[in-house]
Amino acid sequence: MESIQRHLNLRLGLALLLVYVLFGLAASYSFRLLTEHYIGTRLEHDAQGLLVALGPPVDGQTPRLRPARVSPIYDRTFSGHYFQIESGGQVLRSRSLWDQALSLPALEAGQAVLLRQRGPGNQLLLVRVRHYIKGERDLLLAVAEDLTPIHDNVRRLQLIYALLGLAVLIGLLAYQRRALRLGFAPVSRTCRELERLQQGELARLDERVPRELYPLVQQINRLLEVLQGRLTRSRNALGNLAHALKTPLARLQQELDHLPAGEDPQLRERLQQQLDQIRALMERELRRARLAGRSASAARLALRPVFDGLLGVVRQVYADKGLRIECEVADSLTLQADAQDLMELFGNLLDNACKWARGRVRVRAARQEGWLRVRIEDDGPGVDAGHRANLSERGVRADEQGVAGHGLGLAIAADVVELYGGRMAFGQSAELGGFSVEVEFPQA
Repeated sequence: MESIQRHLNLRLGLALLLVYVLFGLAASYSFRLLTEHYIGTRLEHDAQGLLVALGPPVDGQTPRLRPARVSPIYDRTFSGHYFQIESGGQVLRSRSLWDQALSLPALEAGQAVLLRQRGPGNQLLLVRVRHYIKGERDLLLAVAEDLTPIHDNVRRLQLIYALLGLAVLIGLLAYQRRALRLGFAPVSRTCRELERLQQGELARLDERVPRELYPLVQQINRLLEVLQGRLTRSRNALGNLAHALKTPLARLQQELDHLPAGEDPQLRERLQQQLDQIRALMERELRRARLAGRSASAARLALRPVFDGLLGVVRQVYADKGLRIECEVADSLTLQADAQDLMELFGNLLDNACKWARGRVRVRAARQEGWLRVRIEDDGPGVDAGHRANLSERGVRADEQGVAGHGLGLAIAADVVELYGGRMAFGQSAELGGFSVEVEFPQA
């Protein structure tokens, strides 16, 4: 799954890297340009000094310089500072050039150029050439300087800049990462709240969030309120419907009971069967409709208190049987579910077990391989294998199979288990010998 934070980190990091590289190239180019401009200006000053140092030609043609006015640097061989003067076909070169010459272009009077060329020792020279007219003589005067030391210094500065820039870039990336993490902190907090909401630890999300997140959080809370309101209204309406239907059914039962004994006993029996079927169907559908199922607002409930409450009820209901009811459910076992759904599920299973048990009922629960397993078994007559196979089939209801005592209760239990994405299996208890029901729920 793609991460927005990682995506922004990558894009912003690449943008910073691109800016760093472009700025480095621009700074390097600008520094070289400024340096060479400065050297060019200095070469122009040197050329003016050489022009002043020119004396009368020796033979009327060969240029001559006054030694006192020429810098000694031009006398050292391959010193990196050179000049060359051409006049009337004669050439005067600095001693630093030794036996080498500069290649000069032909220029018009007053024209000046700045060019690069290789000099002694393969030095990279910056050469300033200008055509002068002094008196009646045409002079082509070139002054050159070796750029190698300058370029070495530029490379050192580039290295220093690269290291400093890299340190700054790393700092900016770290700051950017932290800023994004802090910026996404409310989103992460809301995600954690959603997980807690799913586990039933919260009823709604905290609305103290940034302005950009507020509409989303507000809509989620409104949706939760609407769903909870619908569930409450549905349960209230179903309760009212059940209460409203019980009175007409009771009246019909009274009318049926008061029919003269001699009138058509077969009709009486058919009417009684239809009335019982309507009553059972109504009870089943009402109980199914009251189930809430796994929802974001469902709390994570401890199973032990649920069973303690149910066992207290069935012990009172079946007190005359003197049942020994064992409960092996750890206090740490929890399940995210609606409390009423769990009461409906385990209440029906315990009621069936106690109804048919001869003397013992046992409840066991454990967490195994990502599933919460609950087994309820008794020492009663059980259910034969043929009927157990039918009970396990998907879509087959226990109350439709004619299994005495295991009808509506198991049907409601199956509905609850299916609603929570669980599994329910029927069998025979290996230890107690009676009916066994094992329910499994996936653990979130």
